[in-house]
Amino acid sequence: MQNNILIFLIVLISGFSQLALAEEINVTDTDYVGNLTLNHNTNVSHLIGEPGVMVVKYADTVSYNQLENPTDVNHRAGEPGVMVVKYADTVSYNQLENPISSTTLNLYTGWNLISLPLMPEDTSITSLLSSINSNYSIVWEYNASDTADHWKKYDPGVPFGNDLTNMEPGKGYWIMMTSDKTLPISGTMPESTDINLKTGWNLVGFNSPDSKSIVEALFSINGNYSIVWAYNASDTADHWKKYDPGVPFGNDLINVEPGRGYWIMMTSEGILKI
Repeated sequence: MQNNILIFLIVLISGFSQLALAEEINVTDTDYVGNLTLNHNTNVSHLIGEPGVMVVKYADTVSYNQLENPTDVNHRAGEPGVMVVKYADTVSYNQLENPISSTTLNLYTGWNLISLPLMPEDTSITSLLSSINSNYSIVWEYNASDTADHWKKYDPGVPFGNDLTNMEPGKGYWIMMTSDKTLPISGTMPESTDINLKTGWNLVGFNSPDSKSIVEALFSINGNYSIVWAYNASDTADHWKKYDPGVPFGNDLINVEPGRGYWIMMTSEGILKI
């Protein structure tokens, strides 16, 4: 029972990030492995106080060498990417190519500026927003590269004239909510995203598993932008937050967060690497 609780806690703390960078990891001498981690996503955890028990996350193939003690490999029910390896002196596993994860976005009555932190299997807007049907009235996207028609819309109450049909990570979306609601999102975490930014205004999303300081998040376009704006629907006292790299004071946009959208004014074209 105690082992199960410890295992559950390790899985719970891991968060929703699940995509590994390495195709194979090898671990030897489990008694001396405390916590081997690759980025935020894939790790082999050695349970404190249990020298022969390890939790291997996000493995589709597991092989191990047996110690004198009984050896077993358990697959956690309800956790398709998590396995528990007990009493192994050598462990190797291959990553799952696209482990599925989920998260939720808190949406508030009125305008919300959001993005998708995960890549859904079905990107159609009708599928993605099906759980909040009747709770929103319209969705807008701003496409900086379409100079003939920047704005794309989806109005669920109008069966014609909609030119916004899909939602994707890396893009920002305005959604008008008629009531408060949470939006569940399921999908995979892209290893990286390159967002082509045009001179002028761009509306982007931030599909990273973790929040980052705005300086770190926008490092790849440093010197190519003049200001960034975010809209926080939950802050009724001051919805708009800004970051101006040329002004060392008065900035209240400190971090870039998954699930939010951002307006970036580019002074020249660039590629935002996430």
